[in-house]
Amino acid sequence: MKVCFLNDTFPPCVDGVATAVCNYAKAVDKAYGNAIAAVPYYPDADDGQYPFPVIRFGSIRGSSFTWGYRIGNFLSRHAAKQVSSFAPDILHCHAPGTSLLLGKRLRKKLNVPLILTYHTKFEIEI
Repeated sequence: MKVCFLNDTFPPCVDGVATAVCNYAKAVDKAYGNAIAAVPYYPDADDGQYPFPVIRFGSIRGSSFTWGYRIGNFLSRHAAKQVSSFAPDILHCHAPGTSLLLGKRLRKKLNVPLILTYHTKFEIEI
């Protein structure tokens, strides 16, 4: 199985969701098939350390309201083309933000299932 993991955070950003996505992609790539991660660009990211490809789509630094997180460009043609070339069997998104919007575009384009695993209490806390 080929799985594309999408998220709004990924190392070097350290949070629970980024860690979960990284660990899921490692596990799938090691034992169950092939994985890629499609995530926003973060400065100083070292994607060569992962056993799976990491696709970075353009992003901008968020305001103080976003606690230092970056806001990804879900309209990235480059990312959509790279994910399409990978030809995933399933898309697995872990955030209700821009990565979900990219996932929805890819789901329609590739005609594959999109799963959303919701890890956040954002709607409760805000």
